[in-house]
Amino acid sequence: MPDYRVLGGSLRSEIEFPELPQVDPVAPTWVLEVSDAPPPHLDLQFMGSDSVRGEFEVRHFRTATGSRLVYRDTGTFDISEGGSRIRWHRPSDSERPWNPAQFLEAARIDIIGRVMAAAMHNQGIYCLHGSAVRIAGKAVGFLAPKFYGKSTLAFALVSAGAGLITDDTLPVEIGTPCYARPGVHSVRMWEDSIHQLQSGAGSFELGAFGKFKSSALAEDRLVYDRSPLDTLYLLLPVQGGAEAIQYAPTEPTAAAIALVQHAKIGPLLRDSEAGRMLEWATALSQAVRVSFLGIARDFSSLPAVVDHLMRMHEA
Repeated sequence: MPDYRVLGGSLRSEIEFPELPQVDPVAPTWVLEVSDAPPPHLDLQFMGSDSVRGEFEVRHFRTATGSRLVYRDTGTFDISEGGSRIRWHRPSDSERPWNPAQFLEAARIDIIGRVMAAAMHNQGIYCLHGSAVRIAGKAVGFLAPKFYGKSTLAFALVSAGAGLITDDTLPVEIGTPCYARPGVHSVRMWEDSIHQLQSGAGSFELGAFGKFKSSALAEDRLVYDRSPLDTLYLLLPVQGGAEAIQYAPTEPTAAAIALVQHAKIGPLLRDSEAGRMLEWATALSQAVRVSFLGIARDFSSLPAVVDHLMRMHEA
């Protein structure tokens, strides 16, 4: 099984991940095994659910030996208590709603996204739904729901000289200081962003679910080691006619609540795990700067936003 670099560690997998760089075999951080047998019967404690790909959803359960994620389209993932082992129970061909190419891409998206985030949660790593870059040696993160432009902003900053730490999933080590771990370096953006960001657009190709993706960014723009986390921006789209960039600092309680809302698997956690997540968010809000960042939804304003952020954080 090949080993891949991802989320600050290495994944040994029985399926291929063409969007991830391979590394020499070492003691892997995570091992992904694949089974075509039905998932075993376990005593399950429901923890939460979330929607994925339109009408489909994922449900999260606590088990005696770890946790289980059940996707309606890609199958069941059993994760060990310590988060190091993942077993994927694939649905039969007749149960799959996608063609083979879409099914594999959907599974890879699920694994790199919520499945790995759940495994890292079991290991004490707080995963946020966001992108991050490194400027002047420190990590700057952008948190937002889908369609808010966090990947577009991160890619524009990388084109201006920042280093790409991660796109979509931001793993954070809570401590003094807090550290941002490198995540996934394949950027996914919508077609309008690709057309506007001329630089490097030729390296993008259309994925199975409408987004364009690229894993071919310049090697010297990719960050492979952890970075001290300096600032987390909560992105807010501002309609036309407003200033290109607006700041609104947050007080600690509001910042902690916002960080909980932007947890990668927040909807999948409740009860004691929700309390644990709030503890992490509170510690994080006290250790780094958290600010709302309003950005005009106008591509013509993007260069000014990028220039402002680069100059501010380089200083």
